[in-house]
Amino acid sequence: LKENNFKVIIITNQAGIAKGYYTEKDMNLCHDFLKECLKKESANIIERIYFCPHHQERGDDCTCRKPHPGMILKAKEDLDLGDLSHYFLIGDKDSDIEAGKAAGCKTIVIKGKYPINTNAANYCTEDLYTAVKEIVIK
Repeated sequence: LKENNFKVIIITNQAGIAKGYYTEKDMNLCHDFLKECLKKESANIIERIYFCPHHQERGDDCTCRKPHPGMILKAKEDLDLGDLSHYFLIGDKDSDIEAGKAAGCKTIVIKGKYPINTNAANYCTEDLYTAVKEIVIK
């Protein structure tokens, strides 16, 4: 993706922080590990990671947690992304697709372990590799 001038931005809900399953520091260590693994494979592709530590079951009423588009809009502002209709959001849950649509992105749903409405997304694929190929070809 980066070779084709696409920015790779991770937008992730992390309710485990609100629920006390792990800390923000734990999550950051996991993200650092992911970036380090990718770097070792010459795939230093992640521009930035945005996360929402909130969860509605804990009384958190935020606009960042997907399906709200808050994290995507923050990325747009921080990274000066411009017109989001030129960007893709890839996800495996309805909330991912709803957030992408609300922000004005094209959406790709990956069929997986969660029940999803595959008709809601612009594209539907079996895996991340196929989703990336769709983006580069479009």
